[in-house]
Amino acid sequence: MGSFIVAARSDGRGGFRPFGTYGASAAGGKVWIGNQRLTIGKDGRVNIPKAVMDRYGVKGSDGRMRVAITFSSSKGISGWKDLSAMVMTPGASQADALTGDLLTDVDWRLPALTPEDVNDRSWSP
Repeated sequence: MGSFIVAARSDGRGGFRPFGTYGASAAGGKVWIGNQRLTIGKDGRVNIPKAVMDRYGVKGSDGRMRVAITFSSSKGISGWKDLSAMVMTPGASQADALTGDLLTDVDWRLPALTPEDVNDRSWSP
């Protein structure tokens, strides 16, 4: 899976299932977004904080922010997948995209939020 869109919910946070397949069995796992280690919820989703959605998102006609996200994984010592995510600002043409839509337009002039020096790991998309 490549980069895809995450649309904010009514509370302003964005939610996604890593690789589109995570479910209850992945609950408790962690995903690095920037310098935050976020927990995978009981439904297999990771909730992107509202502050990240507001800073890196583009506002749709419904007033909700959209971000683009790409992530990678490696198997950790315990067998859990160690996930890292990069958050980008989608281009204006995807301002009304739905969660899960593939990224087709990104504004490369804007900064992206990448995992930063987390546990001495290097991140690559």
